[in-house]
Amino acid sequence: CSCHICDFTNMRFATVIVVLGVLVFSSRGNPDSAVKTPCPYEFCPRIYSPVCAFSPCDGLKTFGNECSLNNENYCTNRIEGSRFTRLFDGPCSQIFPFCPAS
Repeated sequence: CSCHICDFTNMRFATVIVVLGVLVFSSRGNPDSAVKTPCPYEFCPRIYSPVCAFSPCDGLKTFGNECSLNNENYCTNRIEGSRFTRLFDGPCSQIFPFCPAS
């Protein structure tokens, strides 16, 4: 009788190992579990060289530098139609003093 208990325990152990193996290998192909490539604009230099940009959703906005603008567009999952377009170097208030620039 004890042999049947050992066989049952070994079978349960083998089943657990197989299930764990399947879970590990099935998660390898899942893109959500893959290591994501960091955004190239994630860490911008702290150099103040303002640029003025416009977004159809957010209007005018002054960014501290072009890297910060790219970070906003490509590292924050903005949809393409809502991205900022660089207008010129300098703060937005330089050309549009009547518009509140953020």
